[in-house]
Amino acid sequence: MHIAIVEDNESERHELLQKLTVYFQRENALYTYDTYATGEDFLKAFQPGRYDLVFLDVYMDGISGMDTARTVRQTDASCPLFFISASRMHAVESYEVQAAYYLTKPLKESAFFQAMDRVCARLTEANKYLTVSVKGQLNMKLLMKDILFVDCLARKTHIHLEQTQLVIDNPIASVLEILSKDARFLSCNRNVLVNMDWVECVLQDEFIMKNQEHVPVRQRGRGVVKKTFLEYTLKGLREGEFP
Repeated sequence: MHIAIVEDNESERHELLQKLTVYFQRENALYTYDTYATGEDFLKAFQPGRYDLVFLDVYMDGISGMDTARTVRQTDASCPLFFISASRMHAVESYEVQAAYYLTKPLKESAFFQAMDRVCARLTEANKYLTVSVKGQLNMKLLMKDILFVDCLARKTHIHLEQTQLVIDNPIASVLEILSKDARFLSCNRNVLVNMDWVECVLQDEFIMKNQEHVPVRQRGRGVVKKTFLEYTLKGLREGEFP
């Protein structure tokens, strides 16, 4: 997730970055950011689609945060905008630019996290990562959305990506514990988790992945596995996540 912070007060920029770091660590998700001290500097760098989220201070030297948002909306109608202000005076005005949220200073962590949860759930999910060790290289971060499936062969944990396969040092149990908490991953065999977003089709006894790898489905409980996958797919269709 790429975030812009438009705030002319250095200490308040730092405070916001601290809260973002805590939030994304809690969510186990990656993010990057750019900071701007003025609306003018931000607009010089802004391009539609460049940012997934923009924080705007309402009161700044030069162009205000509200006027900065109006300029953004001329070319980008969908980017979530978070206003931050010491006053609620412009809260109603923020609706004119379809603001995602209007937060007041000083930022309260509970209110901030609640706002992020409501607005950024899908973006956060797309940026969740798994930390692994490969050949002694510690803290390699893999985006969960890029993992097709994991399995264990000859007591080694294998991570299957679209174009390659990683043999990692992490024990399979620790990987399964983390990934099983993510709704995208389904246990379909002993020590095997499959990312349902990457399933091309389901046959009698296996999943065919979008990269054409085959993942066997255990015989015992096979009906439950297929039902879980079908329900996940239908939920995605209802929410418009699939073409």
